[in-house]
Amino acid sequence: AALEHGGIRHLPQVLSRDLPVPEETGRAEAVREWVSSLQADAQFAEEGGLGRVRWSRACLPAVTVIIPTRDHAPLLRTCLKSLYRTDYPGLDILIVDNGSTDSNALRLLRAAERQPGTRVMKYPGPFNYAAINNAAVREATGDYVCFLNNDTEVINVDWLTEMASLLVAQGDRAGCVGAKLLWPNGLVQHGGVVVGTHELAAHIGNGWMADEPGYGQRNRLVCQYSAVTAACLLTPKRLFADLGGFDARRFPVAFNDVDYCLRVRRSGKKILWTPFATLWHRESASRGQDVSPMDKARLQREMGCFRKEWGTYQDPFYNPNLPLSTVTDPFEGLAVPPRARNAR
Repeated sequence: AALEHGGIRHLPQVLSRDLPVPEETGRAEAVREWVSSLQADAQFAEEGGLGRVRWSRACLPAVTVIIPTRDHAPLLRTCLKSLYRTDYPGLDILIVDNGSTDSNALRLLRAAERQPGTRVMKYPGPFNYAAINNAAVREATGDYVCFLNNDTEVINVDWLTEMASLLVAQGDRAGCVGAKLLWPNGLVQHGGVVVGTHELAAHIGNGWMADEPGYGQRNRLVCQYSAVTAACLLTPKRLFADLGGFDARRFPVAFNDVDYCLRVRRSGKKILWTPFATLWHRESASRGQDVSPMDKARLQREMGCFRKEWGTYQDPFYNPNLPLSTVTDPFEGLAVPPRARNAR
């Protein structure tokens, strides 16, 4: 009804507090009817006071899961075992070996090749995350590609079904969808990405436990964001190719996923995050931290390239009254002074 009368605007200021809401608004039934008009077999339900849409799972696209790896057999073995429990039909797994030399890793790769729906692709040379994945996408057979780190482990078996059905439901505006990633201690490692922190980007939810509501229930709700991490990211293969894939020159290791997501948004597509696809993520367990002088210099260069391209980006999914600080996490505290932003 609002769309029929000029559309909806977002005002980044507080206009009212404690607005009285009638006990029975008919909201659930209205949302249920709206969801059914979008997809006949989509289902809406209220769970724990929150609404959740289960989009149609009848015609899901073929998906290729791309896993770059080098050595670290225990990490890859755990990742693959969890993937083989995934309930997605006809899953295509493409492991990209970036020069493994460890005997256990090589033995695992040979064993993986004997598994149905699993392939191993060789990509020798220096580690360039963007270039590795770009090459793998060219070999992908699925209509969608899912970038997945080898230090992840699937928790719920329908994680990919949730992500794919959510993205398919967006129709022509399907861009990317990311998953909820947890550190081994149960804290959220990735709950979406805020762009603008120190003119860079920051993960959301690092101070939240897995089952906490988070700021405004964001830890429990499907949300739109400006970006999600490619540690687990699903996107249409054609869109990825049309946009030129990851930028392997300017962002060989860091920020290539955020840069890609921002280009997806610039093309008019949506970036979504869902808490209903959950995985463990042992962040940087395989690659390690950027501690060598060469790695530090490379990271500084990537940061400079990101600031040059996106340093003035105003994240539309993050209120200007909230901080963009390297000291506090996103949604923790207030911006002093608030950043200026017009209605949108």
